[in-house]
Amino acid sequence: MLIINKEQLQRIRQMQEKHKHFFQRWKESHKIAAVDFEIEDYDFTNERLPSVETIDDVDYYYDTIRQKHIRVTPEETVRQEVVSFLIDKLKVPAHMLRVEESLAHHVKNCLDRSDVVIMRMADDHESVIPLAVIECKREKLALDDNMIAQAKNYAEQLKCSFFMLTNGKKTLCFHMDVDNNILRIKSFREYTDMLNEEYTELPTESDFQRRTFDEIKDDPQYFVDAYEMGTETAENEEKMIFCSNLWECLLDDEYELVPYEYDIFTLLKDRGVRRISWGDAGGGTFNACRCRSFQISYQGKTKIISLAFSSYYGAVGVQDKTGLFVIIETKERIHSSLQIPMDAKNTLQTNGSMCSINHTGRITVGAIGSGKISDLRMLVQKKYPKIIDGQLFKLGTLPCERSLQLCDEEVCNFIENIISYALIRDDYREIRLREFP
Repeated sequence: MLIINKEQLQRIRQMQEKHKHFFQRWKESHKIAAVDFEIEDYDFTNERLPSVETIDDVDYYYDTIRQKHIRVTPEETVRQEVVSFLIDKLKVPAHMLRVEESLAHHVKNCLDRSDVVIMRMADDHESVIPLAVIECKREKLALDDNMIAQAKNYAEQLKCSFFMLTNGKKTLCFHMDVDNNILRIKSFREYTDMLNEEYTELPTESDFQRRTFDEIKDDPQYFVDAYEMGTETAENEEKMIFCSNLWECLLDDEYELVPYEYDIFTLLKDRGVRRISWGDAGGGTFNACRCRSFQISYQGKTKIISLAFSSYYGAVGVQDKTGLFVIIETKERIHSSLQIPMDAKNTLQTNGSMCSINHTGRITVGAIGSGKISDLRMLVQKKYPKIIDGQLFKLGTLPCERSLQLCDEEVCNFIENIISYALIRDDYREIRLREFP
């Protein structure tokens, strides 16, 4: 992996700004088939369901594939709708379907279990092998990248050509070639077409269109309807314009951060815009939110750091607010390490044409509860002192009267600061948990 120095980084930023349209064309011409997360409408809720039988006051479907009664649950309902669709619409022979299939039947010592697997005859015409795998979620559960990764993992283990992820009302379909390259497709075709590796291509959708600064000022509440900005924030036009400008900067894929060794972490890859779900310390959940993600190395471990704007409720009966979240993702878990409340009194401080973003240091440590800000400040002082500013943590100062670009030095410094701060906050949590009896 190539790691560049600060002078080279500055030259690249200048070159990106001067030749950004060339770089965009280069990126598109060299783009590898990848998952483009825009959910396709694909509603299974009108498909037939098995009759319901009540046994000891509990409702059951009779599953003709498994040939037994299955308790009625939201996820089982989606599973039965999908099975009906496959048989009635795609003409999949019922004997070529496996429901709640253990992957151990195909992969030695695998403990995973898939919802629905479509089988096909093997080349020897004496056995059957997987053709497609379908992962079903309950209707109210929003689909996200983590679920896509789960379905993709099943497809790779089963060596399937196709895989699908659905919650009954929204569906994502994919084709996977022999080299495990993933292509988002519009839908599955009929069974005989799928046997011939045929699929319906997804029409090309337009990329995110960055607005000009004047357009942001004309419509500062643009992100409220998408639940990415809160209604309380929308009442302060100056604050709303700043947050919208920063968010559009993070969503803009015309620019990307290059691999670079920062003070306490190494940026390995800019993973662009994706959707993820995460939980917070208060038990709340954020489902299928857009974010800008970066793959980094920190203390010998690889992590994915995501930055996301989202609305949230601070207390019952009050307006929803806006938060900038820093989410840390590892193989073990995904969680919000840092929430910057954009509506809080000391968070945004404007001085002329510049706006500084601050954080009080408030931190929650799992079941322990609130941590000590003074102890956190001592750890930050040791590892990354540049962001300490009196009683606050100064995370960056950004222009507030022009469009922000990812290649701006102020923006790059801000991203470095909030990632570093989030990593140290997790270090502090680990220290406190080890001390907790």
